[in-house]
Amino acid sequence: MHEEKHCSSCRACEAGVCAPDEAAPPPLTGGRFVLASAGVFLLPILLAIIGAIYGGGEADARGQAVGGALGLLLGMLSTSVISLIADRSSPRSQTR
Repeated sequence: MHEEKHCSSCRACEAGVCAPDEAAPPPLTGGRFVLASAGVFLLPILLAIIGAIYGGGEADARGQAVGGALGLLLGMLSTSVISLIADRSSPRSQTR
């Protein structure tokens, strides 16, 4: 017997055992998917460039490297937090 509710990734659901109303809604699609993808990839790069610019002048290569690395780290951390928040607020996570 199929006991797990809202398990669209299990083999039983792929076989069509679950009722259609029990299936989980699809993940991000369309414009939301494009926006999320762009944010995940472009935000860290943008913050790395901004960190390199503010990290040092033209002659300060070490300051630029440190600023770029810190900007990249800040960008990666912020996209991780944003992704967690977006996943919790998505309709898919509310059906689990």
